[in-house]
Amino acid sequence: MVEVRSAPPVEDARPVEVGATPDEARADGGALARELPAGTTRLDAHALGGARLTAFVEGLVLGCYRFTRASAPAPAPELIELCGADDDAAIERGLRAAGATAWARDLANTRSNETTLAWLAGAAGRELTPLGVDVLVRDDDWLRSAGFGGVLA
Repeated sequence: MVEVRSAPPVEDARPVEVGATPDEARADGGALARELPAGTTRLDAHALGGARLTAFVEGLVLGCYRFTRASAPAPAPELIELCGADDDAAIERGLRAAGATAWARDLANTRSNETTLAWLAGAAGRELTPLGVDVLVRDDDWLRSAGFGGVLA
């Protein structure tokens, strides 16, 4: 996942035009992300804050998202510095939301012959336990006794 962080204002930061609503900001971030070069990009984000900044970050991260099994993925943006942005909480909210969406996309994009119940339980534990979510894995006997036979079919 691309790294996005706040940075001090700099003269060479690329100006960005972002819509007035969070939905527009998210769409603008996604469109911009798809045209960013590989490596580091500095964007002038001094006018962004709150819900618009959160949505813009979501758009940036999800616009950079690529699912690949290649051992050497294509070059992609690695770091996006939001120059002049001073709302780190909004950036963090955007990163959390985009991270959750990217994980859901990874789950959906993983081949069905790899996604056994044990695999899904392991993935949930790895992703969610560090976030403070208790992950409880049930075995076949519990699923059958609780009426989840369709899951076992």
